Amino acid sequence: MHKKSLRTFLLAGSFALIGGIIGIAIGALLYGTVLPLWSAKSIGQTSEQAADILFVDYQYAEATHLEGNTLFVETRSGEIYSVFQNTWNLLSPLPDENTISQIRLSDWEADAPIVAIADQGVTYQLVDNQWETIEGNVEQFKGFTPKVCADEWHLPATGVIDSAGTVFSHALADEYVCYVLYGNGQLQVWTRTRDAFSLMGSLVISGLVGLIAGFNAILIVNYLRRVKEQGKHSSSPAAA
Repeated sequence: MHKKSLRTFLLAGSFALIGGIIGIAIGALLYGTVLPLWSAKSIGQTSEQAADILFVDYQYAEATHLEGNTLFVETRSGEIYSVFQNTWNLLSPLPDENTISQIRLSDWEADAPIVAIADQGVTYQLVDNQWETIEGNVEQFKGFTPKVCADEWHLPATGVIDSAGTVFSHALADEYVCYVLYGNGQLQVWTRTRDAFSLMGSLVISGLVGLIAGFNAILIVNYLRRVKEQGKHSSSPAAA
């Protein structure tokens, strides 16, 4: 009797260890895709003809005031609007019918003028809502290059036609920021923070769940087996 109990305990311990390892693996898989959870906030409405987020002018390098940033959104007709706190203004067209391919900043100063890089290779900066031709290579201009992020970062959002995001790295943490444009012109900003502490917490919890499930696997199997056998006995002719 004792040998059987010891064997059962050792077998349950083995299942518990395997369950814990599987739990940790699942936790690591979920972290970065589903976990940590995203937080979404509406930041306004632009034209229903909006099709592309060209650039995000981050006013704070640490991304602490995401609603205070200016988005530059292009419509299907090629018009470009600056969107700031639910107010959007049409930018003046470039001279000589040039078309904008990129928007950057002239430098990292808070009030730095924006720079437009035209498809034709000419570069302009906007001063008093007027475009002035300037010299310079694309590499010398500043700003966070927009990255299409909604699908790659597994945002639980539908109806997205474009997104632009970046990652702000801090000590032991990364803050993910993704601006999202919907087909109806609605704009949202999605954020989440991945850090070493939340990662460890996720792995510990998933490991414990797997450990408990594995340890109780034999009990669950034996219980189901007894229920099945009782069902057979109750339905047999002798029982009737």
